[in-house]
Amino acid sequence: MLVFWLLLNLSNIILILLTAVVIASAVEGSANWFVHRGWPRILVVVLIYLGAIVLLSAFSYFVLPPLLSDLADLLNTLPKYIDSSFFQSAGFLNLKSVVQSLANGGSLADIASKFTTTISGGFLHTASTIFGGVWSFLIIIVLSFYLSAQRDGVEKFLRLVV
Repeated sequence: MLVFWLLLNLSNIILILLTAVVIASAVEGSANWFVHRGWPRILVVVLIYLGAIVLLSAFSYFVLPPLLSDLADLLNTLPKYIDSSFFQSAGFLNLKSVVQSLANGGSLADIASKFTTTISGGFLHTASTIFGGVWSFLIIIVLSFYLSAQRDGVEKFLRLVV
């Protein structure tokens, strides 16, 4: 019971470590390929991380705006479809009120603020969740970079843990 309680309370740290190990393991194969061809390991790892940042930035710049535009169009036309009997019988009445408030000039920010206030318990909890997520993301990137930069870093880490 004590071990289960301890694992439950340390679950965030365990998930951060596991995610860092998975990312470092994904980088390991490419890094080893370049290192065997004479490239310095730290340069290869930095280039892989920079390439991933560029790809994610390009995705968010080229794909997300059209996706959000299409979502806005969907939200504008959705009230017509929500009035159909299928959606009413499926119990989408709350969705209907949300979409209608959006169509009547309500903003997503208003709905999100109402949602976070009622569901998450207020501003402080929401802020701690957001900053905790950012902090966790940064820890994951730093740990995975460190594990990738070391030769056999993931293997050494897993040996140490086991």
